[in-house]
This record gives sequence, structure tokens and C-alpha cells, in this order.
Amino acid sequence: LPAMFTALLDFHPYYAPNVRDSYGNLTLSRWKISKSRNVLLPDPDSEEQRGISIATIPVGDVTLTFLNTHLSWGSPRNQQLQFEMIRDIVRELPEPVIIVGDFNTVPSKKFFPILLYEGFVSSRLTLKLKQGYDDVLISESWKDRIIDGKIIISKLSDHPAFWMDLRLSKDSKPKGE
Repeated sequence: LPAMFTALLDFHPYYAPNVRDSYGNLTLSRWKISKSRNVLLPDPDSEEQRGISIATIPVGDVTLTFLNTHLSWGSPRNQQLQFEMIRDIVRELPEPVIIVGDFNTVPSKKFFPILLYEGFVSSRLTLKLKQGYDDVLISESWKDRIIDGKIIISKLSDHPAFWMDLRLSKDSKPKGE
């Protein structure tokens, strides 16, 4: 499946399997991924192994640190430990950091603030969109670069899709300006 998406979209891929080769996180980038790694997240309640992929993506004069994850949904203990581990990981990463994925919780719930207190903003909250499990978190210093976003309802998934436009260059103007 990752190879199919890569071929269809002609993007640079990084596939990080968490369960054998069949289940993991796929990051597709318009720009070349210069460095990547996968970190397995805690799973003490043996739900299903989850991970977070970390990709370094140079874009012009900016180097993005891009994280992609799909967190546990059933075990509160797993969720808490996974949010805490991601917090510890991002403390060591250079800004700007973007974290995307299915968090299986919303920003107003108990474990999500672990990342919000660490200097991240929820794009959904910033854009005043309905809360959902899928979100894009961005370093607070880049909050003013969020241009637009939209929730897309589809029968292809149990979650609505979420996309966000982000101004990468400090000097570039958002659409319409």
C-alpha cells in the first residue's frame, strides 16, 4: 500500500512499520526527506504496537522536523505514556516541529495537554474547527504561519480527514494577500 501511494502521488516516502511490515505510519513529502527514524511507543497493556516516525525535511531555508503517529485508543495508561514519550522526544528536536496523526483523543481531553503545554498549538483549535482525533500540532513559534484548514468527511475512513495549509517561508504571503 505505501508503494502504491508513493507511485500515484510522486512524493518522497518514509514508511515506518510498527507491526511487522503490514502496519505503521506513512509520511509522504513533496520535498526530499533527508533523515528519518521510527520510535516504538510504550504499550504496557499490550493493545497494539504504535510508533512515531520522525522525518527531517529541508524546504528552502527551513528544515522541518515532521512527526507522524497513530496513538492507542483503548488504554488510558498507554495513551498517557505515549503522549509523555512524544513530549520527551520533541524536547530534543530542533524547531520547527510539526506533529500529525490520529491521536485518538481531542485537545480538550486529559492527555493531549501534555503536548499543548510543551509549546505546541492545535491547528484545529487555532482555525476554530470542530475538534477531532486527527490533528496537526505545530511549534507555537510557527502559529502565525497557519493559513487555512478543512475537515473532509468521507466514507473511506472512520475519521474525517483534516488538511492544513502552512506558510513555510517567513516572507511569503498567504493566499489572497
